[in-house]
Amino acid sequence: MKKSLFRGKSTISRWIFAVAMLAAFGLADASAQGSYSVGQLSRASRQRQQNRQNPYGSVYEYQTAPHEHSYGTFFAEYNRMTMDIDNSLVSNPGYNGISVGFDYFLPFAGGLGVDLGAKVQYFFRNEEEDIRTYKDNLLSGTVPVRLAYDWRISDSFALMPFAGVYGRYNFSGKQVYEESGVSGRTSINQFDEKQTSYYGIEKLKRLQAGWEAGARAVISETFSVGASYWMDFTEIGHDTKLKGFSIMLGANF
Repeated sequence: MKKSLFRGKSTISRWIFAVAMLAAFGLADASAQGSYSVGQLSRASRQRQQNRQNPYGSVYEYQTAPHEHSYGTFFAEYNRMTMDIDNSLVSNPGYNGISVGFDYFLPFAGGLGVDLGAKVQYFFRNEEEDIRTYKDNLLSGTVPVRLAYDWRISDSFALMPFAGVYGRYNFSGKQVYEESGVSGRTSINQFDEKQTSYYGIEKLKRLQAGWEAGARAVISETFSVGASYWMDFTEIGHDTKLKGFSIMLGANF
């Protein structure tokens, strides 16, 4: 009987030991799974917070993602223009200028898009040549059509290189000069046939076309600064074309 009782106790002990071990392993596994779930929740929480701050999902992707929405810019420009005359005996007069206008960027493939706009330009010069002091002026309207790429560098800075063509219409232009020793001044409408014929100068053409290339920086999606170089395809006068550069400052909308 003692031997049978001992065997029974051993069997019961083995069962209790087995159940205890299974319970211990189960608790360890549950603890590990619980820790992993907490880690997953922590990572998910950080990801949700990052997504709220960054619509592109990661810092790298946000910094390199282009704009995919259209926007416009009201701007003012400083212009420097040269009347390029194809004649070595004649100097090329230079003009200062100011412009105001707007443009609108329309993306069609990621950051690549079309930039359309219009601006009014006023050019003027005040220079002395020999015995004359010239105070010429030119008032024009220009419509550019450009291919542009709006490239996001960071969350507050983007670059937009562009190139395209433009058309310009000259509303008015006068050659105004004063001669030393002569009272008064002479004012000639350079687009008027009678006046230009009377003074023996060439009548200018009202319509020109040309090309333009440049870049602008978009700061905090609020302001834009940029520069461009432009040159006419067509002549404003005999062997005479206009060319120059522009520096702009604008507000985006």
